[in-house]
Amino acid sequence: MIAGLEYARQLGCRTVGISCNPGSAVSTTAEFAITPIVGAEVVTGSSRMKAGTAQKLVLNMLSTGLMIKSGKVFGNLMVDVVANQRKTACAPGQYR
Repeated sequence: MIAGLEYARQLGCRTVGISCNPGSAVSTTAEFAITPIVGAEVVTGSSRMKAGTAQKLVLNMLSTGLMIKSGKVFGNLMVDVVANQRKTACAPGQYR
């Protein structure tokens, strides 16, 4: 991951890192660091719980904001979305 961030910066790309550890290598290497403060995990060492959930929430907010800014939202609906899975291509109630 760090090598990818460094390579992207060499190419002149903007880099963003999401980490729940403010002093992590990702946070210090990325041009922009998003570091949600989540506190200690309920189960020590199980970073998939609070930290993982916080990172997913940040990614959801970023992607939703980008969809809105790029004009892909009409009212409360995302538009120009292609159904590419069987369950999303079927009418509601038809997928089994």
